[in-house]
Amino acid sequence: LAALVAWIPAWRRVDKAWLRRLKETKPWTVFFLVWLGFSLVLFCLVPSRLPLYILPLSVPVAWLLGRFLPELYIFSRWSRKALVIWGCLFLAAAVAARQVKIKENSRAFAEFLQQANLLPADEIVFVGVRPYYGLAFYIGLEVERCELTDSLPLPGAPYKKFETVLDEVLEDRETLLWAVRKEDVEPLTQQLQACACLSIYPGPAYRGYSLLKTSFIEEK
Repeated sequence: LAALVAWIPAWRRVDKAWLRRLKETKPWTVFFLVWLGFSLVLFCLVPSRLPLYILPLSVPVAWLLGRFLPELYIFSRWSRKALVIWGCLFLAAAVAARQVKIKENSRAFAEFLQQANLLPADEIVFVGVRPYYGLAFYIGLEVERCELTDSLPLPGAPYKKFETVLDEVLEDRETLLWAVRKEDVEPLTQQLQACACLSIYPGPAYRGYSLLKTSFIEEK
């Protein structure tokens, strides 16, 4: 979204005649405007900021800019220099942002899992906490959330808000990683130990999370 700031001055040149021509143009323009508007609203509402949510914005933005920039007369020498400077600053900011350590950093969490030899696994389950959904992008794991006990369904919903630990274990015979708060390690371990078909491997801690890995015992 910050990358669109460079084009704000161009909109000052948009007048009523331009808007009138927009109404008379081909349906493709309206289609891409609706695409852009819907994608922006969706991107602003969802909590995740995965690249797969951002990339769909590039298609309508590129088409609309290519369609209307010749009519806006912004390609002066000063404008070209300003756009180049803005592009360089934006790239520098993107590189600098990768070095900033934040609490909920899916990339750093993914690197930790790889270094701790907790992979491969089929799925990572966060117990009673908000998941790091970005792990699905960085290491290809399915990411889910469950609760230690049955959670109440959402108002008007015919199903539970989240599955329980037992639901996750019985769903598929998979190798699972469990991320849980330190105070919930004991009740989680007790529930997992109740499933005699599981092998449990304690893992290292990561920023307040304790990690466990479970796999099904192969029948002989």
